[in-house]
Formats: sequence, C-alpha cells, structure tokens
Amino acid sequence: MKKIGLIVFVFITACAKNKTAYQNDTSVAKEVSAQTKMISDENKPKVLQNDSSTKNLLVKEARIEIHTDSIDEKHRQLLQMLSRHKGFVSLDNSEHYTYRKSYRLDIKVPVNDFENFVSEIQKKFDSIEFFEVRTQDVTDSFFDLKARLKNKKILKDRYLSLYQKAKNIEEIMTVENHISRIQTEIDRLEGKLQLLQEQTTYSTVSIKLYQDINEPLPPETNRYMEALKNGWSLFTGLMYLLLNLWTFILMSFVLFYLLKKKTRKKSS
Repeated sequence: MKKIGLIVFVFITACAKNKTAYQNDTSVAKEVSAQTKMISDENKPKVLQNDSSTKNLLVKEARIEIHTDSIDEKHRQLLQMLSRHKGFVSLDNSEHYTYRKSYRLDIKVPVNDFENFVSEIQKKFDSIEFFEVRTQDVTDSFFDLKARLKNKKILKDRYLSLYQKAKNIEEIMTVENHISRIQTEIDRLEGKLQLLQEQTTYSTVSIKLYQDINEPLPPETNRYMEALKNGWSLFTGLMYLLLNLWTFILMSFVLFYLLKKKTRKKSS
C-alpha cells in the first residue's frame, strides 16, 4: 500500500509541474499573440505638436541660368561669393562644345544665408535668363516623422521584452520577424528624417553659366570642308555649262538619230 501511495503521489506531483509549465508556455504564447494584435491594430502615431515658439522648417531651392561673355571670370566670382556665405559646391561640371561653353554648379548655402546669396547673384550678374525660387514648409512632416520614429522604437522595445519570455521556437521566430520588420521601418524613418534635417540646414542653388563661342575649325576639318565646297562648285559649273549648250546637245541627238535611220535603210 505504501508503494502504491508513493507512486500516486509522484504521478500527481509530475502532473502538477507539467500543468504549471504548460500554463507558463500558454501565457507567453497568449502574451505574444495579444501583443502582436495590439501592435498591428495600434492606433496611429500621435503627431508631436510643435509649440508656437518653434520656427518653421523650410526647404529652399533656386534655379538660375546666366548668359555671359566671360564665363571663366563669372565662375570665379561665384566661388568667391560662395566662400563669403559659408557654403560649398556639391557639383561643378563643365562642358565645352564648338559653339558653346558651360558650367553647371549645385551649391549648398546655409538656409539663413539663402536670400542674401541669391540677391547678390541678381545684383552682380546682369544677363540672368532664367530665375526660379521654390520654398516648401516641412514643419509638420518633420514632427510627424519624429513621432512615428519614437513610436516604432517603443514597439521594438516591447517586442524585445517579449523575446526574453519566449519559450519555444515558434514564439521566438514570431517575435524576431516583428523586430526585423520594425527595425526596417525605423531605418527608413531615420533616413527620411536625416534628409529633411539636411535640406532645412542647407539650401540648394542650381546655377548654369554658359557662353556662346565661335572657334575656328581644326585644320583637318577645314580641308574636308574645302573639298566639299570645291566638289559642289564643279558640279554646279558643269550643270551651268550643259544648260548653255542645250541647243547644240539637242541638235547632236537629232543628227545622230537621222544618220542611224539612214544607215538602216541602206542595209535593208
């Protein structure tokens, strides 16, 4: 009887432990499932409202085309102006063709110096053939991105805490997939936020300088062009000669026809 009672006691104890472990695993699974549903159905991020004292964040851009007769001098002046306004050149490209020489510059200027820099260009360069300024207020977008990024990081921390409680492979894989997806979204939001910060710190001014030029053709090209001209002159001269001799040519054809006809009659 004692042995039977001991066996029953061990069996009941083992069942109780298994039940406790099962309940723990089930609770973790339920928590993962509930948290997953809560995150997927989570309310939209609350936009961080900027107070009235916050200065608007503006993206400013300008595009200018300038025609000049001294392109290298104007290019040098632009670079000097840029150094005074504490800007820098992100692109400086030059093109040189037979009929035109041009520079294309993409200039970054501190946003607070944008208006002064553009005004100085208008004053010092007379032959401005195209001028355009664009301004975009991105204040709301900036704070919205910050709010979304903050919320995504909170969600990631929640999943990291759930990861520590996961008890089986299925739960671990589920939590890891969510963490990976959230991290991708965090990276994307951080990239967009960084771009907005750069655009609102430095304004972009795209400038095209160009000069019309008439350069002499190289010797080889001159010889080819001269040969074409001479050939055309010979052709037009020959046509002129034929037009002047049209009566003689016509009479020659008539005489040739009559002589050939007479020869055929004799042979027959």
